[in-house]
Formats: sequence, structure tokens, C-alpha cells
Amino acid sequence: MKHLRFCCLLSLTVSFPLVTSIWSQSLVHKGDLIYHGAFRLPTDQDGGSRFGYGGTAPVYHPMNNSIFMVGHDWDQKVSEVSIPALVISDDIDDLNTAEMLQPFRDISEGEMYTVDDGTIKIGGLLHDGDKLIMSAYTYYDADGDQLLSHCTSDTNITVVGDVEGMFQLGTLGAGFVSGYMTKVPTEWQSAFGGTAITGQCCIPIISRSSYGPAAFVFDPEDLGVEDPVPVIPLVYYPDEEPLSPWNSTGPWFNGTTSITGVVIPEQRRSVLFFGSHGIGEFCYGTGEDCNDPVNGSQGTHAYPYVFQIWAYDILELLAVKNGQVDPWDVTPYAVWNFDFPITEGNKQIGGATYDPETGMIYVSQLRIDGFDAYPLVHAFTLRGPHLYVDMSASGSGNGTTWANAFTSLQDALAISHAGDTIHVAEGNYYPDIGALQSNADRNEAFVVDSGVVIYGGYPSGGGVRNPVLNPTILSGDIDGNDVVTPATLPAHVVGANAYHVISCEGGVFDGLIISGGLANGTDAMHQVGAGVYASGVMTIRECLITGNIASGTGLNGQGGGLYLANGALTLRNVTFSGNHASDSGSGWYATDGGVVVQQNVELQD
Repeated sequence: MKHLRFCCLLSLTVSFPLVTSIWSQSLVHKGDLIYHGAFRLPTDQDGGSRFGYGGTAPVYHPMNNSIFMVGHDWDQKVSEVSIPALVISDDIDDLNTAEMLQPFRDISEGEMYTVDDGTIKIGGLLHDGDKLIMSAYTYYDADGDQLLSHCTSDTNITVVGDVEGMFQLGTLGAGFVSGYMTKVPTEWQSAFGGTAITGQCCIPIISRSSYGPAAFVFDPEDLGVEDPVPVIPLVYYPDEEPLSPWNSTGPWFNGTTSITGVVIPEQRRSVLFFGSHGIGEFCYGTGEDCNDPVNGSQGTHAYPYVFQIWAYDILELLAVKNGQVDPWDVTPYAVWNFDFPITEGNKQIGGATYDPETGMIYVSQLRIDGFDAYPLVHAFTLRGPHLYVDMSASGSGNGTTWANAFTSLQDALAISHAGDTIHVAEGNYYPDIGALQSNADRNEAFVVDSGVVIYGGYPSGGGVRNPVLNPTILSGDIDGNDVVTPATLPAHVVGANAYHVISCEGGVFDGLIISGGLANGTDAMHQVGAGVYASGVMTIRECLITGNIASGTGLNGQGGGLYLANGALTLRNVTFSGNHASDSGSGWYATDGGVVVQQNVELQD
């Protein structure tokens, strides 16, 4: 049985300072990834290989600001390339091309081919001091007997005779550990009990591997010292406990899933697995049999395919590490799809790697560049907890700075989550304006997640916050014909305004003018709370709620300015002015069970 959450277990086994540190870190969510551009790989063939049909197992090398990566799939040789200036474009010809810093080499010096018979592939690379750690797996291990998987080599890959290994990690078999690797951030190493993780997923003969992301902690210092090298499981899914059935249709896992990279960002509470996944109906057969236009081969299909991230909460993985739950009983707290500016239908990722100094995540996209199917390397960072909105901004619009602010509050809300603070400059903001909104739809409202704080009152472009001098207006005038904006009297509201300006079960609103809501719909909910329809736990402070109308039949038509449907609401330094309700509570109205805490609340006609 999955779908468990273990948010409070660590207090039994981890010291209080560590628990405090863990809880102070936020989870990564879909909207946190900021795209910075891409670059091409060189066409050099020095060393007897090339990057065409290659691009797997990338690993960042901090000493040279470079990336080691596997070349052509047939050769399984590694080269080091520079990282040129990143370019955001949907035209490959616009991208800069990396330079080859070290030629292609078999960094195992043939040792990888001793782990088993058949085709051997590099599963992952890890930088550790002056060493490269490599994992390797048998592509088709029918008898599931591969045990050896890892070796070490010098980062100067032209050196000969320095290889150590192959080594066995753990006792489950190489099918669980012989793939992607990453370093554990310093702040988590004590809790994890090691400095690196390794894993594997979804490779042929799936019964010998994990039916979903797998991750095991190990210490690179143990390679060649202990046999087998000790590993600590964080998550894995054996064949009797899959994340989802192999032949399922759904967002988590099926026979089309490929997971080839893992990243643990600094100062976050997330482990991110990168790969691709078929989200359509699962089918086994030819592409024609399975209505798959991008993969005609005999095998598994679930068209269409997406690039995907599986996100796990470190707290839950530590509960596994501490023996409190089984490795297959944790599930992702989120999965989400993403894409690149240059893409095609048969999506494949070669791996992911991380630069903790800059926070840059590099992801290789396979078989996309030219006739010889060269990879591209794309780069992302994770945004911080502050978002910026300015209707007059003209930058990139990613919301990370005032210069690049969102021009719509709804676009900031779409990617916000608990722990975020949204700063909004002066101007008029409407709930039907945003990338995901329907223009002139009266059902649109500003909806805020619990734990998100919105501050208004900044001058355009940023600066000293002053809500009086820099009015930030959330207006329901979606048809643009109110007498004035903001409306300050019921007579100012004209036409088909939004039913609710704000409709929330949480969040904090500070320094805003909330105006022009018209709750005159045909159902009870749309006849109350024109300015604010509140439930759950909310705080409104330093706000003016003005010119909102609730008009209903019978006992409806309540709370023109604000309606509290149960829950708990804190009002601090709030003025209600010029609102109207046809039944009761022109300023505000609370139902039985609603708890309102008031501090300096003023009601005006």
C-alpha cells in the first residue's frame, strides 16, 4: 500500500537542530524551474568516437566548469567538453557549440566489459575530488546475475593504468544501483549517512531492476575498501511492489518509463529524478498496433511521451533510511512534465547533473541535433522564494526579479506554493488576465495557496513599499466598463464583473485594494463574498475592500466586501468602504463556525 506520508517520523531518530534545519527548507515544485538556454556538442571525433547518438551520463566538473559525457552509444567512451554561453532559442543554429577539452576514452580501460556478457553500457558518472566514478550495466541481463557495477578513474581521462574496480554495491544486484549518480549536499550528508547516491530504473529485463526511481546512499571512499560496498536504501520498487504496474496507464510508471538522472539541489528538501514517460494508453506491440507515430518498433508504447520529473520529499526518504518504512512505501509528492524549446515526439533524456556553486541543473536531450542525432544540453536553475509582479515590466517575464517581473498576478499565483512571497507593484490587476485564465470569465478569481504571502504597494520597477503612494488594485472589472477603477461605491460597478475578486482557502494579503466584485450569480456561492470569498485560514491586513456588491435571493446576498464560510480569518488594519449586500453584511459577513480575529477594522458606508 502506497500513498503514505511520514512528515513527523524523523523526530524519533534525528537531533532537534537537524529537524529544525530540515523543516526550514522548501520542496521543489514545477514552477520553480527557470530555463536558461542550451548549447550544442562538438563534432570532434578525437579518440575514436563522437557525440552523435550519444549524450548519456553527464556529470559537471567544477574544476574546469565543464561536463563529462558519454559519446556514441556503440562506443561507450567518455569525453570532457566546455560549457559555452547559454542561448534561449527554438532554432538550433542559434546555439553556441561546446569545445572538446579531453578526447574520447574508455575510462574503465576495458574493465566495464568484465561485469557480464552481452552489451554493456555506462549508467552514470560522478565527480568526486580528482576521481570520476562510473557505473555500468548489462543492457539485457536475462539471468539477472550482474553484481559488479562501479569503478573509479582519474579526471584526467588520458591517464592509463589508474582504473580501480569493478566493485559491487549492496546485495540486491546491479540492476538497482548501476545507473545515475549524484552527490549529497553537505547539509544532508549526516542525515543520509553518506556523501553520494546511486540508482537505476526501468532497464530491459525489468524484474532485475526497479519499477520506478531507485536511490541508495553510498560513500565513494568505500570503493575498493569494503566488499560489497555498503549501501543504504532510500527508495526502490521491486517487481512485487511496483510504483505502478508495468502495463498501467498513468502519471507515475509503466513499461515506457525511462529515468536517467537525479539531482539533489542545495538548500531544498527534494530529490529530483529526470527522465521520460508515456502518458497515453499503455500498449505492447508495434507502433502501428499501438497508434504510436514516433516509435514504430515492437515493444512498449504509451504515446504521447513527455519529459518528466519525479520529486520526492527528503523527509520521507530519511524515514526509509532510518528503518521506519519500507523503500517501496514512499511515493513522489509530485510529478510534472516539462519541455525544451527544440523538441520532437520521441522524447529521450540522457541524464542530469548539478553545479552546486551556481545552482545550475544541466539536462542532456538525446538525438535532436542534425542527421547524426547529436544531443543538446539544456540548463535550468531553481527560483528563490520571492516572486515579482509588475504590470509595466518588459523583461523576460519569469518573475524572479523586478526587471523580469510577471505582468499578471495570476501567472505568479500559478507557480506559487507554501513559503513563497509575491511582491506586486502599483497598477490594476484583473483575475481573468493570465496565461491559464479565460478572458472575461466571471468565474475567475485570485486564488492563493496556504502559506503564500502577497504584498502590494511597490512602485513600478521596485523600490520602497508604500501602499498609499503606490496603490495595488485587485479589480473584478473584467469587462472594463466600471465608472471608476477602483470602484468605491456600488453605483460604480457596471456590467458583468467577476463574481469574486478573491476566492481562497488560505494565504496572506497585505497592502491591497480589493474592488469591483459582483456576486449576483444564480447559485448560492456566487451570491456572497464579492470582494473576498474566504474559507480555511486566511489573513488580510493593511487592505481597503471597497465597491463590491453581493446580490442574491432569499437568505443569500451576504458579505458584499467579504464572506467567511467557516474557517478562520484574521483582519488587521482593514477598511471596508462602499460595499453592498442585498441581505446582510454589506462590509463583511461570517457564517456560524467562522472565527474572525479583528484588529483595527473600520466599516464605512
